[in-house]
Amino acid sequence: MRKNFPNAGDAAIYASLCGAKVQTGQYKDAIKDCDRGISIDASLPTSYLNRCTANQKLGNYQQAIKDCQQVISLDPSNAKIHTGICQLKNVIGENKSALVACNKALEIDPESGMAYRNRCFVNGDLGNYQNTLNDCRKAVDINPKDKLPFLALCQVNLTNDRYDIALN
Repeated sequence: MRKNFPNAGDAAIYASLCGAKVQTGQYKDAIKDCDRGISIDASLPTSYLNRCTANQKLGNYQQAIKDCQQVISLDPSNAKIHTGICQLKNVIGENKSALVACNKALEIDPESGMAYRNRCFVNGDLGNYQNTLNDCRKAVDINPKDKLPFLALCQVNLTNDRYDIALN
C-alpha cells in the first residue's frame, strides 16, 4: 500500500524526471520536478545539478549559480561544480569571482582540462594575456580534441598583434 506522504525515493524519482526533461528541452517542467524533489529531500545533489542545467539553458544564470553553490555545500570537493560556477560567473561578467571558482576547481583537480579552458576565457576577458596563453595551452595538452582553447589562443594572439603565432 502506497503511503500518502513523500519519501526520499520520491525525491530521486523527481530528480530523474527532471533530468529526462532537461535532456528533451522541457526546461520549465524540469525545474518544477526538481523543485518537488528538493522539497522532499534537499540533500540530493542531482536535483540541484539538473535544476542548474535547466536554469542555465533558460538564461537564469543567477539561479543556476545558487544551485551550483548548493551542490558545493553538499559536496565541496566537486571540481566540476566549481568549474561550472566559473563558467556561469564569466557569462554574467563576474570575472574575478569566476577566476576564484576556476582556481578552486584546479586546486581540487589539477588535471581538469575544462577548468583550464574556462580559466583561459576568464583570463582573456580580464586582459591577462600571458595567463590566457598558459591556461589555453594547458587545456589543449590535457584534451587535444577540445577545439575551444585553440580558438581562444588564436583570438588572444590576434588581439595582441601576434599574427605570426595566430596563423600557425
